[in-house]
Amino acid sequence: RTFTPTPTFTPTRWPQPPSGRINRIDTKFHSNALNLDQRVLIYLPPGYDAQSTRRYPVMYMLHGYGGFGNPSPEWEQWGLKDRAEEMMNNGALKPVIIVQPDGFEPNGQPSLFFNHAPQIDGKRYGDYVWQDVVSYIDTNYRTIRSRTSRAIGGFSFGGQGALSLSLLHPEVFAIVGAHSPSFR
Repeated sequence: RTFTPTPTFTPTRWPQPPSGRINRIDTKFHSNALNLDQRVLIYLPPGYDAQSTRRYPVMYMLHGYGGFGNPSPEWEQWGLKDRAEEMMNNGALKPVIIVQPDGFEPNGQPSLFFNHAPQIDGKRYGDYVWQDVVSYIDTNYRTIRSRTSRAIGGFSFGGQGALSLSLLHPEVFAIVGAHSPSFR
């Protein structure tokens, strides 16, 4: 008998992005759906500033109850930015813009990233993400403005929000990931 080894997986090698750090932008913008100024964190991939015309896919990451801040966002504490940068620099991940919208209400309660019933308070946190955040990012950054270049994911209540938004708006998001989603 002859032993034939199983072929090993080799990730696709994309053109090497310029070395550098992912830029973290913590900004506020006005959400028409909420009629509030909301915070959003934006990570621009290595080489974003050097490339004057290149457009990038976008990954929207929704946090869970661990939150958007205090002292830093949940996804940042878990190393999302650092791991993504490492993968981009070694060719395992194409350069991508990562966006983290704030999902807490001004009173500190979690919004759950979906629209609230009119009899409760009628706040439109789902519309805030799929309309306002996506529009803000597409208007102010060099994105590929196509559903096939947009992913949404989340953890816990952010995972529930990501699943809900992707199912309700498949014209906006083509890829979804839910990590330990909570269900209400």
